[in-house]
Amino acid sequence: MHMHLVDDMQERKKRNSVPSQNGGQRDKREECECDQPPPETARDVPAMLNSLHPSRFPVGTGAAWRRASSAQPCEAAGMRISTSKSKAMVLNRKKEECLLRVKEEILPQVEEFKYLGVLFTSEGKMEQEIDRWIGVASARDLSQKAKLSIYRLIFIATLTYGHELWVMTERTRSRVQAAEMSFLRRVAGLSLRDRVRSSAIWEELGVEPLLLRIERSQMRWLGHLVRMPPGRLPGEVFRACPSGRRPPGRPRTCWRDCVSRLVWERLGIPPDELEEVAGEREVWASLLRLLPPRPNPG
Repeated sequence: MHMHLVDDMQERKKRNSVPSQNGGQRDKREECECDQPPPETARDVPAMLNSLHPSRFPVGTGAAWRRASSAQPCEAAGMRISTSKSKAMVLNRKKEECLLRVKEEILPQVEEFKYLGVLFTSEGKMEQEIDRWIGVASARDLSQKAKLSIYRLIFIATLTYGHELWVMTERTRSRVQAAEMSFLRRVAGLSLRDRVRSSAIWEELGVEPLLLRIERSQMRWLGHLVRMPPGRLPGEVFRACPSGRRPPGRPRTCWRDCVSRLVWERLGIPPDELEEVAGEREVWASLLRLLPPRPNPG
């Protein structure tokens, strides 16, 4: 996917070439935002994202891509685009037409796109991705002989893929825990009719609650973002404030607000002290190691 990169590469190509003393052109490498070698194929485009600043892509700019042509700047950057594997997608609440051309061929526009195992949607929501992984995990044909080894090596990895960036709603928590306990009850040879509490099953099998694992990983990633030096794309995106007007109604909960609320609920750290505490690597790691499970009524 190379949705944002076409215009940016054109701008950087002009910006990075400055007149030399003999009247020719020289590469302004020392002032370039990206000093990485060009990707070999279009599938390597995401590797270039660590050179782009998030403020260059304000909210609601989908119309800018209607006239985009990607072949010439990509070829200049040493990229070979596979049109059979490339799709166009606009991340916007409103549907925008995107006529992204590769030479004379217009790439098909899609509402969802799977990249490296993660499903991206044009609305930017993660519910469908979470539901997909729950379905994959629950649909596996599991035998009694597999037991905890399959749970630890296959089930958890499948169900929680990409969980560091989930926005955890109550519905998401409920679905994740339901899938987890359905699996563990089968491992323990129990069913809902046995009316055994979830905490008793976790203790019997010697496993920690999956939601605890997810919360710890999300807060660990938050600490990485807070300590990330300027210039790193994940940290810049974390601190960025997109421009544009929001639609009417309650705004959608963003990941930062979700994790800030999680830190306040689980660690008692207010949002105004979050970055100061998370900036201390050892202190933050010790807090996460001592994080207790949530009280579970079931």
